[in-house]
Amino acid sequence: MIIVAVAGTLVMVAFRIVQPLIMAVTTAATIWGLAQWTAGLSTVEVIVWSVLTYTLAYILYSWIARYNRTGLALVITFIVIVVVRIVANS
Repeated sequence: MIIVAVAGTLVMVAFRIVQPLIMAVTTAATIWGLAQWTAGLSTVEVIVWSVLTYTLAYILYSWIARYNRTGLALVITFIVIVVVRIVANS
């Protein structure tokens, strides 16, 4: 997860995407339990689900981070993280 977050941050910096560190950290916080979610699946299924969840999370947080007001973006991001963690753990 740390390697993906660092790689994602470097790619976003190269593409000059706004607030790449916030997106990488929030994606890691959202997908923290991915190993438990994919337990019992085959290797190919784990890879597919991992790529899909990381992609969706980066798209979601890049969409939220596009707002000019950083405070509002952080509040919305925090709410999304809390909701996703509650839904994922239920």
